Amino acid sequence: MEVWPNGEYGTYEFGTVTNAAEFAWLNAYSPLQHLRPGAANSTKARKSSSKGIFQSVLPMRRIVPQWHYIRENNELGELSVAHQNTREFMFSRKSGYHHNTTGEEKMSKTAASSRSLNARAQDERQYTDGPVTDVAYIRVEYGRFEEYVDWLNSTWKPTMEATKKAGLIIDYKICTAIPKSADQPNIFRMITYKNMAAFDRGVEEEEVAKKVIGSTPVQNKARVGRNEYRKLLGSELIRELILK
Repeated sequence: MEVWPNGEYGTYEFGTVTNAAEFAWLNAYSPLQHLRPGAANSTKARKSSSKGIFQSVLPMRRIVPQWHYIRENNELGELSVAHQNTREFMFSRKSGYHHNTTGEEKMSKTAASSRSLNARAQDERQYTDGPVTDVAYIRVEYGRFEEYVDWLNSTWKPTMEATKKAGLIIDYKICTAIPKSADQPNIFRMITYKNMAAFDRGVEEEEVAKKVIGSTPVQNKARVGRNEYRKLLGSELIRELILK
């Protein structure tokens, strides 16, 4: 079957002769490989007088044609099977229950083991939690952008470098955007932490900021001054998902 046109698609349904276990199963259920003595006597050959060809007539009680759907090829195929009981055969074919040969038993066990492994794989998460990033949405007033950049270079960047050196964050960056309206941000300020546990170390971050900028009252006074030309519209946490 594998050498016929589209024959390779049938290997998904019936198995392939290149696999020892699947070959044993195919050999076990093949009617041609299990002819009984005297079976050839029931096959008659007759010559057609009109066409001049020979045809083999097999007793239909022994050869059972069955239609099956080949999923991978999206088509119907016909399978002729030697079996006395059609219903019994179709049940054993669909359920995978076979008791005739050792090859069939091994094939059933292999299929059951594969289904079990697939079920366990589907039950596991197909990703792991990655770093956490705190994103601040900021709107800088028109004509004050350079003033805000000066503060970033003189104060914010040194603080971030010290925080990164202390192992509290893993990265930081500033991004600009062209807003669609006056109520949207034109600056994205991002600070990335290794995980949520690292994000919760706010007290340690404050201690680093005190060493770089000054006391908390000094920092608050500077924030009030920056409010004249920039507005914090909001913030959110985003988390990277690392796919397997």
